[in-house]
Amino acid sequence: MKHLTKQETVEALKELFDYENNKESKNVLVVENKEEGRTTFMVDKQYMERFEVIDKLQCFFADKVVDNGQCRIDSITFVFTAFFIEDRSV
Repeated sequence: MKHLTKQETVEALKELFDYENNKESKNVLVVENKEEGRTTFMVDKQYMERFEVIDKLQCFFADKVVDNGQCRIDSITFVFTAFFIEDRSV
């Protein structure tokens, strides 16, 4: 099992969801909130369906863990699939 910091995880997920090529079109949005210790990813459903996002995340985390952090998927929304890399709740 590979251990990643939260920042390493965020950078790897930006690559996985091709953030650099999709931020201009707003297909993938990333918002970092350092005060709350959370980075929010929002993937437009016209770009990628919810089940595709979940499948990518499951494959990514199959052999990785976030040290002192977690990945949490938000409840269902109409426009975006949102997930968070955040401090682990105790």
